[in-house]
Amino acid sequence: MDGRGRQTNVIKTMMLVSLMFALTMAPVSVYLLLLNVHSTLPLGGSGFYTTVVLGYLYIPPAVSACHL
Repeated sequence: MDGRGRQTNVIKTMMLVSLMFALTMAPVSVYLLLLNVHSTLPLGGSGFYTTVVLGYLYIPPAVSACHL
């Protein structure tokens, strides 16, 4: 593989990692924002735990190990 193909693969991988980070961490950020705006949301409720589990699904080594 030439240098151009490697550069393209690195760029694709970085875009995929950034997209996965945004998709998995956005629910946590939105929930915490709503928690600060509407204090009636429970901190230990099922919505909070669901967003935390989604946040832990972000595993960059698994994404970067895939060959694009």
